[in-house]
Amino acid sequence: MEERVQETSLLEKHTELGDGLLPWAVGVFVTATAIWFAYRRASSSGIPSFSTELDAAAMAGPRTLVWVIAVVLSVAVAAGSIVQVYRIGDSGAKSVWQGSFSTTGN
Repeated sequence: MEERVQETSLLEKHTELGDGLLPWAVGVFVTATAIWFAYRRASSSGIPSFSTELDAAAMAGPRTLVWVIAVVLSVAVAAGSIVQVYRIGDSGAKSVWQGSFSTTGN
């Protein structure tokens, strides 16, 4: 698209923001893969996970802390990627529509 439309500062900003999405996409992939792998490993070795009922003693272990950290990290990365996608879309809309219409209704 960048080669087909008139180059403006708004389009340049949109392109730069688009380039910034790759690290967020990699982060989502890495955290999702890590949680999937840890869950598969835990379920195959009989280690309790969130999907099984745990008593209070089992919940207090270091494994639970690792799960909580992993979930919080994955939610943070997902939220960051959503914000970045929103920013990219907003800048793209501005680059297309800025100055393209009249506010007087004529």
